[in-house]
Amino acid sequence: MLQLRKQKRESSLKKTLRLTAIIVLIAVGLNAQGVRPPRQQPPAFFWIGIQAGRLGQEMAYAEFNLSAQLGRTGYGTVYYLGGSVPFGSGDQLNEYGFMIGPCSRTRGAFAGTAIGIGIMNGWIGPYSDVTAVGIPLKLEGAVIVGGFMALNLQIRAFVWKRTYSGISLGLQFGKLR
Repeated sequence: MLQLRKQKRESSLKKTLRLTAIIVLIAVGLNAQGVRPPRQQPPAFFWIGIQAGRLGQEMAYAEFNLSAQLGRTGYGTVYYLGGSVPFGSGDQLNEYGFMIGPCSRTRGAFAGTAIGIGIMNGWIGPYSDVTAVGIPLKLEGAVIVGGFMALNLQIRAFVWKRTYSGISLGLQFGKLR
């Protein structure tokens, strides 16, 4: 009887050792996959922009925008643009909308292109009191002067029945670096 108890204890001990060995092997195997450090999120950049430029042959305009770059290669812009013929009673327009697109940023520069949806209203050439939905396009580059300011150049267009385009210079303020 004593021998039987001793055999049961040895059998129980062997089972426990086997189970422990299996658990250790599984744990070692899982750890062999390596624990990956948490993925570092790219920094987010936010800025406001003030642009002044020229549309077409005669029209001057000013643009105000709020932009954000939340990932490494994409950004978005919400904007308002107002333009008119200086010192005259010619064309006049208001445009607002949003754009998204790819971008690239280094420590001292930013470049991007964007496309979106916009609404334009105003008086353009033979069209009087027009309201239209169109596609705004933008190509921009900026030289980051300090951590919170940049000089910006934009080439932009608004595509609808009568497409117009322009170029502007401006300043950006915000988290740029």
